[in-house]
Amino acid sequence: MGTTHAINIVLILLKKQLKTVGCEHMNYKATPLTSRILRRLAYPFLDAVVILTTFDANHYSFHKNVKVIPNTLSFTSEKKSELTNKVILAIGRITRQKGFDLLVNTMSLIKDECNGWEIKIFGSGEDENNLRTQIKMLDLENLVKIYPPTESIVQEYLNASIFVLSSRWEGLPMVLIEAQSCGLPIVSFDCPGPIDIINHGIDGFLVESDNVNALSKAIAELILIYEKRKMFGKKALENSNKYKPENVFHLWDILFKKI
Repeated sequence: MGTTHAINIVLILLKKQLKTVGCEHMNYKATPLTSRILRRLAYPFLDAVVILTTFDANHYSFHKNVKVIPNTLSFTSEKKSELTNKVILAIGRITRQKGFDLLVNTMSLIKDECNGWEIKIFGSGEDENNLRTQIKMLDLENLVKIYPPTESIVQEYLNASIFVLSSRWEGLPMVLIEAQSCGLPIVSFDCPGPIDIINHGIDGFLVESDNVNALSKAIAELILIYEKRKMFGKKALENSNKYKPENVFHLWDILFKKI
């Protein structure tokens, strides 16, 4: 088994001795054109290709045995969020991909409606200084706060009432699965990846990518309506069950037996 396209391509040299499975953890469109061409040439020689999302699987029609198998939950929590704290949570590296600049612009549109709510961003990265400057320029220092990565992130999920993902692109964002397992409703841009996790209008909101107006309205709705947060959170928790290790391992077992 390989976990990057470079290793996956090398695997074809072992095909006569072994069964070979190439795994893809990157969004298909986020990779260079040369990598996509190499995939098309080499991957048909693999026994199977495993993709994280149905969105990416659609780009692998050149292979006869493509399976969608998600990552497993990285933790389980017996406790669930009460969804009463006025905290919105966002997690990730502070880079262009994660779109925290878009999230800050979003919060500037609804700062008058937040009424004691705050958004906590946990992460670090090359764009952190720029993001802090943006927050200061928009006079959002009491509303948007940046914290370094923490080993107590489970507690932060439990202390929050809404999770927001503002990424420009993703693979399969584990933070969404983790948030759901803690019973959090989610608001996310409809970039590749989240659509496999979020059921729009049932356990969260998916809004048009890069549309800060749509994102702000969805966040404001969950801020104002506790019953909707509660309903979404309950469904989110139920949805997270399919990412439990035993359920994901079963999918791998089926694949291995088939090949």
